[in-house]
Amino acid sequence: METEFINRIKKKVDGVIGVLIVSFPVGEVVFSNLPDLYDKKLEYLSQSVSMLSNEIHYGRIIIEGEEGRILIRKIKDKDVAIILFTDKSANTAMIKILMEKIGEKVEIEHMGEIKKKIITFDELMNSIIEEIKKKLSSFGGEETSERILSRHTKGKIESIEELEDMIHSICSTEIAEIFGSKYAKKFEERLIKMVREEVK
Repeated sequence: METEFINRIKKKVDGVIGVLIVSFPVGEVVFSNLPDLYDKKLEYLSQSVSMLSNEIHYGRIIIEGEEGRILIRKIKDKDVAIILFTDKSANTAMIKILMEKIGEKVEIEHMGEIKKKIITFDELMNSIIEEIKKKLSSFGGEETSERILSRHTKGKIESIEELEDMIHSICSTEIAEIFGSKYAKKFEERLIKMVREEVK
């Protein structure tokens, strides 16, 4: 199925060098034929796609241009995001756009390498809270998300441990109740990973 599908895409879109298909909105890799050079970036891409759910319109390209393209389609009754890459520079720019969509602060270096900017604890905490707020807002609106967040951020969060405790608390309660425990666990793991990436 994948080979036939990829060949059809390559005939329709000039210069495609690789295709990444991820489940939507969870962001798990379904299929990839990107060059080996880009394999290490799949995680960034799949995570980013999972955070685009508020901006998706089925069957429409949501990012297009030199950066590449993303489409949402149904394949065998599964919702997937299809990411097309046209060349090396496009691959780099696409990752930059996707990471900025989820609040990552990135600098693009030569040959598509990604280097994170150093951020303060407050910036890290605010970016985590913003991620949670976006997820909650997608279900109950901004007012609901603010109310839920205020219950979990009453005390001052001053350490990585306290930040991780807050993430666990909100994911194991409200996020699990609204989106299901399986998704909540994945969401929590992604947020914890974001925190730990910054404190390496």
